[in-house]
Amino acid sequence: MLNASLVLVGLVILTLLKNHFKKNKDIIYVIIAIIAVFIKVIGEVFPISYFDQNSLILQLVLVYPISTFLIAPLALIYIKSIIKSLPVNRYFLLFAPFLFFVINFIPYYSLPIEEKIQIYSQAKYASTQPYFIWFSFPELRSIDNIYNPLIGIIIIVYLIQMLIRNNQKLSKKTYSHLMQVGIILVVNLIAIRSIVYYKYISNSEVFSPEIIGVLPMILPLSILILPNFVYDSSINSDLNFYFRLMSRLSSNGENKDSIKSELLLESTRIMNYLNDEKPYLSTGFSIHDIVSTLDIPQKNVTECFNKVIKIPFPRMRNQLRIDYAMEMFKNNAHLKNSISGIATDAGFNNRATFYIAFKEVAKMTPIEWINENCDTPIEDDDAVEAPYWEIKKIK
Repeated sequence: MLNASLVLVGLVILTLLKNHFKKNKDIIYVIIAIIAVFIKVIGEVFPISYFDQNSLILQLVLVYPISTFLIAPLALIYIKSIIKSLPVNRYFLLFAPFLFFVINFIPYYSLPIEEKIQIYSQAKYASTQPYFIWFSFPELRSIDNIYNPLIGIIIIVYLIQMLIRNNQKLSKKTYSHLMQVGIILVVNLIAIRSIVYYKYISNSEVFSPEIIGVLPMILPLSILILPNFVYDSSINSDLNFYFRLMSRLSSNGENKDSIKSELLLESTRIMNYLNDEKPYLSTGFSIHDIVSTLDIPQKNVTECFNKVIKIPFPRMRNQLRIDYAMEMFKNNAHLKNSISGIATDAGFNNRATFYIAFKEVAKMTPIEWINENCDTPIEDDDAVEAPYWEIKKIK
């Protein structure tokens, strides 16, 4: 059970790094908090003998009561990274208890591993060994049982109040992101407190095998049930669109028998090419570029779009270009570049064609979309509503 939990948490951490790190390096704070929460859970649930084969996990478990004081300040730092204008001052003072207890247990760190295990295991850390400066481990746990739940509740209440007050000011993406962070905090606060209080109320350190198997899974599963947070899919719309298209290749049961396997293979090659190379960002990109680059007969390319992908090439090209532009907006490119410039970067010939395609896909203008979905809205740009004569010429 322990190994399965470690693998699951490892996958969650790698996925968060892959999908968030480039856009928000503060995801590192979330990952450190996840490790601290997980170590606390397995330290409370599993007997110390479970960690004999893993020296790194053993060392972390032996100091987990100290690391729990990291969780609240790390969560607050990450929330502040999402809303940079968050009116939180001197939040770094929340690290003071953690630093205090790190210093308090300096004598403990130099003890041999056998003595650490004895202190950890025997009589709820009741030992006469001088392994601390001010507070012993039992006293630390008592402080932890009061301080950390209180700080956690304060942060959650503050987050809820902030979401209520700023409902109209926050973009849908930011609002959803914060809601999901709040859900993760609530679930794990309840889970951790339930574990701790169960041990005190039942006066038992032993859990049943069924509970041991479930409890360490709560943390990773509470994150995985929120895929928009894990994959940051709200801003990776082009990749989502790609996967939706690719799913047609395997889930379109009614066409599997009638479509040649050659077309399925070629459709996969086309979609991989579009997703990996992004040739649609070139203003002159056409179906002939797919033919020449992938060396697929034009008749087959046309059949791939008509029979397998089932989206006409011009429409899919526009969709991919609009998804790319939306991602640029999400990354605040409109603050450094004009919307006309972003349209060109996305592969459109001019502003008017971009506006027409954008309204077909999003059912609103680019400025309306920015003001509804981005944290940095704009009032105007050179890309105001496309002039009637330009639209008429294009039509």
